[in-house]
Amino acid sequence: MEVINSSAVKKEEIDRPLAYFPVNIWEDPLTSFSVSDPESERNKEKLKSLKETVKDSLMASKEKQIENIKFIDALCRLGVSYHFEHEILEQLETLFGSHDFMQMIRDNESDLYTVSLVFQVFRQFGYKLFVDVFDKFKNKDGDFKENLAEDARGLLCLCEAVHIGAPMVKIFSMKLSLSLCLIWKNSLLDLVHISQSASRMPSSMHTIGVDFNILQMMYRKEIGQVFRSAVCKNRTVESHFWAVGSQFEPCYSQARIMLTKLIIVLTIVDDTYDAYGTMEELVPFTNALLSWNPSGIDGLPESMKYLHHVVLDFFDKVEDELEKEERPGSAKSYIQEAKWLNEDYVATFEEYKENGVYSANFLALSTISFLGKVDEGTLEVLEWLSTFPPLLVTSSLIGRLCDDIASCKFEHKRKHVGTSIDCYMKQYGVSWEKAKEDLKVMALDSWKSLNQELMTKPHQFPFPIVTRFLNFSRAVEVLYKDNDIFTHPELMKDYVVSLFLDNIPI
Repeated sequence: MEVINSSAVKKEEIDRPLAYFPVNIWEDPLTSFSVSDPESERNKEKLKSLKETVKDSLMASKEKQIENIKFIDALCRLGVSYHFEHEILEQLETLFGSHDFMQMIRDNESDLYTVSLVFQVFRQFGYKLFVDVFDKFKNKDGDFKENLAEDARGLLCLCEAVHIGAPMVKIFSMKLSLSLCLIWKNSLLDLVHISQSASRMPSSMHTIGVDFNILQMMYRKEIGQVFRSAVCKNRTVESHFWAVGSQFEPCYSQARIMLTKLIIVLTIVDDTYDAYGTMEELVPFTNALLSWNPSGIDGLPESMKYLHHVVLDFFDKVEDELEKEERPGSAKSYIQEAKWLNEDYVATFEEYKENGVYSANFLALSTISFLGKVDEGTLEVLEWLSTFPPLLVTSSLIGRLCDDIASCKFEHKRKHVGTSIDCYMKQYGVSWEKAKEDLKVMALDSWKSLNQELMTKPHQFPFPIVTRFLNFSRAVEVLYKDNDIFTHPELMKDYVVSLFLDNIPI
């Protein structure tokens, strides 16, 4: 294991790159998020009965193939498809292998809405239905026929479908894109879809209400459990929001708790490198993390000594399932960024991107998430993760780019290592606005690559395992889409209230 030579670091007067982070708005989650639920057992019995009703309807929908696809889509939109994952995958496998069904989709009788919906549902579950299913809607020049601009329902469904795109595939022409934008601007697509979805399922709104309220109570209890043992209580709610976004199902409760604790620990470590430690302090601190012992940190501030203890203590608690050499890997990428900052060096974009894949911490996050569910936390899965498979690399890059785009301005308020935007600006001689737009395109291309990986069959592991990377990236999109709402909790407040506080009246 490589250890950095701390004696080569020049001593200098302490000048900390302190950041002024927003104040905590969730002072006492144990008070804010009540776990009193007298209807808990009754709701669980209700859900059990409702699930059987919905399952019977799902199985009955197989009689009409398109209705079956619509029903599956409805389950997904209403957030209850996870209850019927086995049945859905089995039904889609049958349909995808049916020559008659595929021919029906390509026949002229299937309209744009139907074809787009089938395209979206198949790809959503990792079945690569090719874009040639849309050929019948195009003219001899390869553009969509102009009369389709009047088909608002079909175009809106097509727009959703092509979000599950792949590299090097272009579906829209510029003319059709403009027509679509005008329709989209005046639409209430989500409300329409939810209404249509609910109408396809008996007792559907009651089902999602009971299901959501049970999950919400579980999330509140998890927050309380983390808060009682967290080393930094200020970030408990924000961190758990991230964990829930990555894996919301009940079976991952223990994984969410572990993931939330890890996010809190990694956030403190990241902030220590970015907004507290000097180079003279960070070198021995990094060496101690890499060697996994406290030697050489006697001269560090008490806060950094304590943090080192916290990191070791956290991973010691999962010692039986995680090899020690996998634990402090992100420290190498953090100290690299600290060295660049200390030397006033702006890395090339490729240097930054290569290092940023590791500093995004997706390896640690995904590893811990798998350890939380015993049947998935196998040695085989962990060994696969340690090879940094394409799914992990791509999702890490999405996280790194989205984070930089959203947080660049805030981080420039203090002395900070150059972000991907800074590196891109210097290397290619472009403006901040141009660099930002180009990085957004790269993030979009990375999404397409991630979609491609998810549709490359056969998968090495069951689909619920490989989709974990999709969910991590989805969570990052929410946290860093327009602003860094993880760092600025006031911007996350509405999400937190909707997810953890406001239940659905039954």
